[in-house]
Amino acid sequence: MNKHILLVGPPAAGKSTIARILVGALTDCSHLNLDDFIFRLSEEKSVVGPLQDAFIDECVSQMMLQLIKGRNVVVELPHHDYISLIKSGLIVLNDFD
Repeated sequence: MNKHILLVGPPAAGKSTIARILVGALTDCSHLNLDDFIFRLSEEKSVVGPLQDAFIDECVSQMMLQLIKGRNVVVELPHHDYISLIKSGLIVLNDFD
């Protein structure tokens, strides 16, 4: 059975370290990190300065589209209001183990 694992926490809490351990332990596992999506989309759209919540939500939405059924996936969400993401439907907890 494949796992979708959600890691949430403040900066320097150890999310990336735990993600690397999990990716190493699970076969055929992807690591999705919100910071990577923010960086990529910021460059694509030439965004500079403070990031608006709507932009972060767009990055989360694009990241969630990457959840691949049939594969192990570790999703890392640093420093964002995950409660509002859940309430808005951008993150569906039932998608995770």
